[in-house]
Amino acid sequence: MTQQACVVSQLSVEFPHKTLFQQLKFTLPAQQNSALIGRNGQGKSVLMQILHQSSPHFPLNGEIAWQMPHAYLPQLQRLDGENIAQALDVERQHLAFQRIEEGTAELEDYESVENGWHLPPLWQMQYNRQIYR
Repeated sequence: MTQQACVVSQLSVEFPHKTLFQQLKFTLPAQQNSALIGRNGQGKSVLMQILHQSSPHFPLNGEIAWQMPHAYLPQLQRLDGENIAQALDVERQHLAFQRIEEGTAELEDYESVENGWHLPPLWQMQYNRQIYR
C-alpha cells in the first residue's frame, strides 16, 4: 500500500450564495507530484488554502489529515531577494559550495555546509527538471 501524504474526507465548503465542495474525498500519495486544475473561479485556490490551513476563515466541514510535513507556496506569493537562492534563504550555502568547487573555500565554508553535501545535486536535479520540461 502506498503511503499517503494527505487524506481528505467528507470535506464540504459552503458560502451563503455558493457551495464549492460537498463531501469531497481524496488522498495525496507521498513522494509524488500532484496537480490541481480547473477553470477560474472553481475554488482551486480556496482548496489549497484549506488544505494548508493558511486561511481558517472558510466555512468548512470534514477532515484533513496530513501524514507528513508539507509546504505551500501561495499563488500570489511575493519572494524577497534578488535571486532564488536569497528568496529561499540558501544563498550563503550556495556561495560556500561555489567557493569549494572553485578551490577558494576557507574552513568556514566547509563548516557551513557540513550537513548539506546532498544539496548541490538536488538543486541541479530540480533545475534540470525545470529546463527540460
